[in-house]
Amino acid sequence: MSASPQPTPRMKRGMRLCEQEAALRRRGPGPGRREQPETVRAALDRISVERERLLAQIEAELLPLRARQAEYDRARAASKAPPRLKRIQVSKAEQRLRRRMAALQRERAYVDGTVYRDRESAGR
Repeated sequence: MSASPQPTPRMKRGMRLCEQEAALRRRGPGPGRREQPETVRAALDRISVERERLLAQIEAELLPLRARQAEYDRARAASKAPPRLKRIQVSKAEQRLRRRMAALQRERAYVDGTVYRDRESAGR
C-alpha cells in the first residue's frame, strides 16, 4: 500500500472552495447576522462558477484518455488469451494511462466536494 498522493493545485483549490462554501452557509443570512443575503448568494455563485470551470478542465483532460482506454479494452476483448492465462497482461503504457485517469478522478472528487463531505461526515 502506498502513501497518499501529494495534493495537486486543483485538489487544494477544490478543498478551499468547499471550506469557503461551508463557511458561507454556516454564517449566511439570518437574524442578527451581518452578512446580506445578496452578498452570500453572490459569493456562493462565484464558488459555483469556479467549481464548474475546474470540473470542465478535468473532464476535458479525461475525455481523450477514456478514448485511449477504450482502444485498449477493444484490443483486449479481440485478442485470444491462452487458456491458462485468466487475464491478459496490461502494458506499461496502459498502466500509465490508468494512473493518469485515476489522478484526474481524484482531483474531480476534491473539486466537486466529495472528499470534503466525506471528511466532515467522518468527523461527526
